[in-house]
Amino acid sequence: MLYKNAVDYARQNFGADSARVREWELELEEILAREGTTAARNDSNNGKPNASSNSLVVVRPLEVQLLKSQAKHGSNSLEAAQYCHELGQAYLDIQNIHGAVKVLESASSVRSGALGDMHEDTLASMLALGIAYRASGRVEEALNLHEKVYDVRFSSYGESSETACAAHQVGLDHAALGQLSEGLHWYRRSASIEQSICGEKSLVLADLYEDVSKALKQLGDVNGSLQWMERSTRVHELNTSNPPKPSLVVPYLKLGEAYIEDEQFSRGQKLLLNALKFQRLYGQEVPEHEETNQIAEILHKLGQAAYGNGEYSASIHHIRKALQLRSTLKDSKADVSEWQHDLGKAYERSQQHELAHSMHKTAYDARVKSLGHEHSLTLESMDHIASALASAGKPNEGMQLHDTALKLRKQLLGEASIEVATSYHNLGDAFARTTNLQESLVNHKKAFDIVEREL
Repeated sequence: MLYKNAVDYARQNFGADSARVREWELELEEILAREGTTAARNDSNNGKPNASSNSLVVVRPLEVQLLKSQAKHGSNSLEAAQYCHELGQAYLDIQNIHGAVKVLESASSVRSGALGDMHEDTLASMLALGIAYRASGRVEEALNLHEKVYDVRFSSYGESSETACAAHQVGLDHAALGQLSEGLHWYRRSASIEQSICGEKSLVLADLYEDVSKALKQLGDVNGSLQWMERSTRVHELNTSNPPKPSLVVPYLKLGEAYIEDEQFSRGQKLLLNALKFQRLYGQEVPEHEETNQIAEILHKLGQAAYGNGEYSASIHHIRKALQLRSTLKDSKADVSEWQHDLGKAYERSQQHELAHSMHKTAYDARVKSLGHEHSLTLESMDHIASALASAGKPNEGMQLHDTALKLRKQLLGEASIEVATSYHNLGDAFARTTNLQESLVNHKKAFDIVEREL
């Protein structure tokens, strides 16, 4: 109803034939059509509208309110600044970064002039503007704003939730600049403040712990990264009633993925199965396309966990189902080459060589299109096509592809990279299949020498 009122207002003020009105009318038609086909889902969700239309339902009325306020009170009024601030946050939610920067700059400027830079409303707009700047790539400007907000809040409030929020944003800015150690310092500063005020159950801590985990992972501390991800998940569990709610789906998916990367496949599998169960139990609480996509993501990760455990039939089952679900989405053109690659590997292990060749070729073609012929992932797919050919009784064709991948890697990376060592190893295996053991030994020796030097 709010959106319909916004469209009616636009018709009256801009004219029924204006481009803006026609755009909004088309959006309204799409929303009404979508809600009409999902009435049953909305009824089971306590009457909440489909979240896929929520962004427009929120944004357009705010735009109308801003226009009304500017017409009545002027662009530099505090009321208009309030609508600019709210609209900027809504734009951030729907990734309209350019729009967010524009209205948040206006809100910050008006509030600064009317209230001063020390007022909390001004600081709130500055903080949001910094987030928009970071999202648009203007990270140095974001850092300057967020440091100023932190300094003012700390001097005004001491250790408060507002101060902790500013410290978190400073940490994110440093991380975006590649200054990971400095980012970690600010994350921990923010977490210390938040924990002292709200205790370990604060959901803000879950986000902070996850950011610490990401930074440690980038710094190469895999074990530390995993421990902080576990802490993040624990906070989510502390905030979950019994029986568990869908709020645990994403934390379990992320932690399960972390366990898989650490080769703790059984632990990852257990978490992912719980995530899948919760998603299916409470899936009606999220939009249908998001539910389908999330189930597909979980199934793919379950396929990876099963592969790590040597359960190749289960891996094939999960990843095939994930690909089938993803193909049903409107955004079915999203890159699934990693999923195709993983399915190809599972086919290889289960001795289904023709299917392995076909799937690796599909992944290779997709990677060539999106990444180019010389990307490391493209060459990885080329190697797997070669291995599948050799396993299917075509060792000479496979050897030619391995040799091509080796030459491209040497051109791109030089002689001493681990990826070049991988190519020598693969070529050695290919020669072994043709019983040319001398050449096999030569190539394996080259692979060993590179690895020994690099490690």
